[in-house]
Amino acid sequence: DKLRSVAGRNKPRRGACGMAKPNFSGVYSLKSSENEDAFLQAQGVGWVLRKAAKAVGSKRVVVEHVDDILKIKAGLVDLEYEIGGEAIPTRFMGFEFTDGCDWHSDGVSLCQTKNLIIDGDLRLKKRDSKCNRL
Repeated sequence: DKLRSVAGRNKPRRGACGMAKPNFSGVYSLKSSENEDAFLQAQGVGWVLRKAAKAVGSKRVVVEHVDDILKIKAGLVDLEYEIGGEAIPTRFMGFEFTDGCDWHSDGVSLCQTKNLIIDGDLRLKKRDSKCNRL
């Protein structure tokens, strides 16, 4: 199911300082991710596969942003967030996660957070916040 363009459909949003919040619809490549190696290691991903994942480089990410809803398609993963809403529980490869998305403190950029949950306890947090528009 392909994401469709939503240019021009958003209502203007204002940040805490009255600045207009941007529309993030578009295609991006992930530039960096906080704690990614440790996050993969905690899931049992071996050294060779972790290094291969890093060597592959940027990942293509398609984003559809309408009002406070953010739909993200990255490879085999399709996620939908309410910006600033409740974290979404997900499962992948037998592991439990919570995914969330919120505005950075600057009020005009977004950050996706993924938490690894093992036996009901938060074990590791990963943040994807730096992307380049393609």
